[in-house]
Amino acid sequence: MNSAVWMRFVRDGVRPETAAILLGCTTEYAAAEMKRVEKREADRQARDEADHQLQSTWNKLRKR
Repeated sequence: MNSAVWMRFVRDGVRPETAAILLGCTTEYAAAEMKRVEKREADRQARDEADHQLQSTWNKLRKR
């Protein structure tokens, strides 16, 4: 199954199980894929927050 296509379905509001059926895979696979996607999103959000904190600190130091 194409992970990007599956993620697009889910982001567009299709339930993960329904997306799995539409793409011809098992619901167990969809559940595992959903966990991977959630972890990837959490990692991305953590990186974005760390980048924001770093940029904020850098800006404060530059103003001194």
